[in-house]
Amino acid sequence: MLRLTAESRGRALLDQYLADERIRPLSTIDVPSVSLLLSYVSGGLGIGLVPALALAEAPSDRVVSAPARVPPLPVTLVWRPAARRQPALSRLADLLAAAGARAGARLARASLTTPGR
Repeated sequence: MLRLTAESRGRALLDQYLADERIRPLSTIDVPSVSLLLSYVSGGLGIGLVPALALAEAPSDRVVSAPARVPPLPVTLVWRPAARRQPALSRLADLLAAAGARAGARLARASLTTPGR
């Protein structure tokens, strides 16, 4: 089982899920980043829990995914109040919102086509 560092929210979700399901992995590897966790998975070194948005960069021929039964984790864009008026920030917020909507739609379609769901 590949796990993010103990300080991460993803690790807390995984630990809670494992406790709720009374699962005790025999072996674990802690990794400092989602990208390294995905790299290990693509190399066949284990399984893990990652944010769905991270799968956009994962090699689809070497990483298989399924929705996890964990609570959703909201994500929020933050900035300083004085920066709000800058056009570049507004454009970035619009691009992030569009990317999030596309990722959400992809996830919704994937959950409809996942066997057993």
